[in-house]
Amino acid sequence: MTLTGMKKHVGVLEQAGLVTTEKVGRVRTCKLGVRGLQEEAAWIERYRQLWSARFDELDNVVEELKRKSDREVVVTRTVNAPARLVFEAWTKAELFRRWWVPKSYGLTLLSCEMDVRVGGRYSLVFQHQDSTMEFFGTYVEVIPDSRLVWTNEEGESGMTVTTVTFEEKAGKTLVIVHDLYPSKEAVDSGSAGAMTETLDQLDELLASL
Repeated sequence: MTLTGMKKHVGVLEQAGLVTTEKVGRVRTCKLGVRGLQEEAAWIERYRQLWSARFDELDNVVEELKRKSDREVVVTRTVNAPARLVFEAWTKAELFRRWWVPKSYGLTLLSCEMDVRVGGRYSLVFQHQDSTMEFFGTYVEVIPDSRLVWTNEEGESGMTVTTVTFEEKAGKTLVIVHDLYPSKEAVDSGSAGAMTETLDQLDELLASL
């Protein structure tokens, strides 16, 4: 910065009352003005308090959401297929049985019955080692290519509700799987972690269709 430029900047600060200058011989000294930065500091403090209060409110909202989400698990995945085809993979038994069971679980799907309509029932019977187990429930909302909602009624601790939505964009589909469990304990003891592997298998199936 040139000397002339510096003098102009100092002059502006002097006019604002932020600095005072004193020249002794060839030395010019700048000092913080009488007014200083009191107004600016006061302005900053007002907004600091304002934003501090707002962030405190945000923290409260986040904590409340955390408490509400203790019973919820949400998994999202974008798959490379149109919503129509993805919806069929969720609602046609011959397709559903090819990808739904996580391979790492060592389960064999013995039967898959799906009556996909509002009020319709589904039943999935698995074999694991020397025993069998059944997952079953009722479809409560069916909107083709867009939304599925069903109950999971096999749990002893209460009913879980699963909602799946399908949103197509540019030939791909955003799949959102939302499980609402009856309690936090049910979440902890459930198989929510399997959904990532399950959706990987859905990707593989869609690529083959």
